[in-house]
Amino acid sequence: MTDPVVFCKACYAPDYYNNKSRPSSEYSECPNKKWNDCSKEKHKILCKPDDSKDERYCRCDARKGFSPVNDLSRTMCNYKNYDCKDNYKCPDLPNGKAQQLLLNYTCAPVCDEGFDRLDEDSDVCLPINITTSEIKEGESTDTSLTQATVTTIYQKPGCDDGCDEYSFCYNGTCVCQNSCPATYDPVCGYNAESKTYKTFPSNCDLRRNYCEERQFVYHSRGKCITECRKSAYLALIRSTLEYSAIVWDPYIEGDINKLERIQRQAARFITGDYRSREKGSVTNMLESLKLTPLQDRRRTSRLVFLYKVAGGLVPAIHPSDYLQTVTRKRQIRAKSYSDFQVSNIVEKQVINNTRGFSVKHCKSEQLKNSFFVKTIIEWNHLDDRVVRAETTEGFKSALLHD
Repeated sequence: MTDPVVFCKACYAPDYYNNKSRPSSEYSECPNKKWNDCSKEKHKILCKPDDSKDERYCRCDARKGFSPVNDLSRTMCNYKNYDCKDNYKCPDLPNGKAQQLLLNYTCAPVCDEGFDRLDEDSDVCLPINITTSEIKEGESTDTSLTQATVTTIYQKPGCDDGCDEYSFCYNGTCVCQNSCPATYDPVCGYNAESKTYKTFPSNCDLRRNYCEERQFVYHSRGKCITECRKSAYLALIRSTLEYSAIVWDPYIEGDINKLERIQRQAARFITGDYRSREKGSVTNMLESLKLTPLQDRRRTSRLVFLYKVAGGLVPAIHPSDYLQTVTRKRQIRAKSYSDFQVSNIVEKQVINNTRGFSVKHCKSEQLKNSFFVKTIIEWNHLDDRVVRAETTEGFKSALLHD
């Protein structure tokens, strides 16, 4: 025998309501009482002021800076009783710009001068002289598009026929948003022209980017798979390839190419492109992913470590034990050719800065390519503005832009 099913269409008592999450077979009358206090003293406003049956259906007055005290922080209109925070104030941004409370009780930058959030159902910033009644019927006021925006009018065709899904319309003009809430709910965007993916902090940031630049469109929720794969490569593979690399940095071309081949294979894995075979395709992938050649990264690491040794920042290695300063007499620059490499006898005599060090005389290839010998030669080639950097970060930055 099955339980009887009761279809409760409406509550006969005005102070009770149905909990829609419960099936009607579980009750024979409306079980939940409307005990919410929607008075102005509680800093609440009615959600349906024209409906007398919903006099206890309300929310905190976010426009005046009030938000729920308890765990109903995301709750907007509700019959349940909860208190509102008195004069809740959003903290200022690090750049000093003030913030205000939105209808969903999150914080966002205040509107620019001449704009304000005039609509009680949307967080879009509209010009103060434009009222919400002037927004034509059918035009977009979706908060997912316009939430926490400071609007900027872009030169677009009139919106009598409506705007696209990335903008909204008022006063006959399509408008884009130029700021979004400081929340992190990443989405992945795809650029069909460059065939690249990019992760945006939120859907609002993605829509704003497309509205302004017409580049990335929505692809999927969460971080882009390319960025996840790139993070995995950097954390698990490249970190292993570079462990203590300043000590074992290879000098034989075959060994260097073997290491570079690993990163080139990783570029195909990250982008998911295993079919491109035209000349330069993998190089373009590496550039788009901003993956610097491993050989260049090892060179940078060696020079940075030598900078620390020369500055006495490595207690275990005393500078006087390995480095002997020399005075620059005249500037010598060895010729270099782009089409081939040659070991120039003048190369190790070049000193282009006032912090040059003497190069140890070597006979074996192993000693010639050891850390101090090879790195000191490269150090002596640097300009004076690079080696005279005051901090390690300053040296590294000058080195990358040298």
